[in-house]
Amino acid sequence: MEPGNWRDILPHAFGPFFGQFRSLTAIQEQGIPVILEGHDTLLCSATASGKTEAYVAPAVEMIRTWKAGPASALIVSPTRALANDLTRRLEARMLHAHVTLGRRTGEYKELVKGKLPQMVIVTPESLDSILARRPGLVRGVRLVVLDEIHVLDGTA
Repeated sequence: MEPGNWRDILPHAFGPFFGQFRSLTAIQEQGIPVILEGHDTLLCSATASGKTEAYVAPAVEMIRTWKAGPASALIVSPTRALANDLTRRLEARMLHAHVTLGRRTGEYKELVKGKLPQMVIVTPESLDSILARRPGLVRGVRLVVLDEIHVLDGTA
C-alpha cells in the first residue's frame, strides 16, 4: 500500500489520532501501511515518536472494517501502570472513533454491555489467566500488539 492521502487510508482513525498534526511521523508513515496490509510488524522508534498511534490507528480501521465483535484486538502491556496510562491516553480518541476500549488487569475487568470491548488492553498475567480459565473470551481475536515488548525480554 502506498501512503497517499492519509484521510482516505484512515477514514475512521485519522481525525481522532492525527487531525491536530500537520503530518505523520516517520514511524507512522512506515508502519501504518504494513499493519493495514496484515503483515507482522515490529515498530522501533524513539520515545514520543508516535509508535502508539502507529499501531492503534490501523487497529481502529481494521476493527471498523471487520465490524468487529468483542476482543477483536488485544494490546498486551507489560505492566498495570503502562496499561492504565495507555487506557487514559486512548479513551477519548477511541470513543470518537466509535471503537470500544477497556482493560483486563488484576485491578480492572472492564466490560461493555456484559462483553469484552473490541480493543482490550491486557497484562501478560491477565492474558494468561484468560487463556487458562476462559479461552472463549478471546476466540475472536484478530490482532495482537505486544506493546513495550523490550520490558518483557528475559522474563518468564
